[in-house]
Amino acid sequence: MVTPTEIKKNKPPIKQLKYKTPELLEAAIETYFKSEPERPTTAGLAVALGFCDRQSLYAYKNRDEAYCCVIKRAISRIETYHEASLSNQACAGHIFWLKNHNWRDKQDVEQSGEITLKVVYD
Repeated sequence: MVTPTEIKKNKPPIKQLKYKTPELLEAAIETYFKSEPERPTTAGLAVALGFCDRQSLYAYKNRDEAYCCVIKRAISRIETYHEASLSNQACAGHIFWLKNHNWRDKQDVEQSGEITLKVVYD
């Protein structure tokens, strides 16, 4: 049986940050948006930044506070693209993308007060 101490010993070392400063990351993001102005994607952004997939980009965002805002802003730019595309007739894919990023298409309405029922017997 493997003990928790052995797991820590076998844990891979923490990789260096890909970008030495948030400014370098932001410059790389700008390069991506200039090359993909029409249809930016989260996966495309991740690959352009040198990550193997979008989950790696999300992990990088959560790894260091200084980089978090830069990555959130980039993902918000992609979200803006999808939001603006909702006026197109073929918007199902954009709706799907937005729902997968915590958008909702329903309203929750709370009502307070009393309801009185009057039962009448004939």
